[in-house]
Amino acid sequence: MKSISFLVLFFSPTIFLFPQNTDLNNQNFLKKNSVNIEFGGYTVLGAVYYERVIVNQPKFKAVGQIGYGLIGWPIGLMGLFSSNKHHFEIGACITFPSNLIVEYDYSSYLTGRLGYRFQKPEGNFVFRAGLMPVVVGPDKELGPDMILWVWPGISFGMAF
Repeated sequence: MKSISFLVLFFSPTIFLFPQNTDLNNQNFLKKNSVNIEFGGYTVLGAVYYERVIVNQPKFKAVGQIGYGLIGWPIGLMGLFSSNKHHFEIGACITFPSNLIVEYDYSSYLTGRLGYRFQKPEGNFVFRAGLMPVVVGPDKELGPDMILWVWPGISFGMAF
């Protein structure tokens, strides 16, 4: 009995010496909302976006996004594959044209996204850079063919 008591007394203080079980390489975002200004990107000429984290897991996050640009209203969904503050983005967006600022004769168009995102789990600053393959439907002047091109985009934002 004395040996068991001695072992319990000897090893129980060591429990407090071990740190919490945290994985510093993969964490959830603490701030789930952000506002971004993008140059290029989904609306080709640039836009302002509001984003909301929908799924917030250590290694995967899903982000919904709505914005307004010079040629339309983009609404998108992206998946983020995370490693601490570095994230790989893959997503899709549909842009609904608006003729308020720029005369634009296309119907809605679909855009993808492959990119990089820098955002610390606890941080405010958001930086994104990516390539957007854009698929535009039939045009009144160009005919019924689909148009495909890849467009770059870079954005800066603030999480809150």
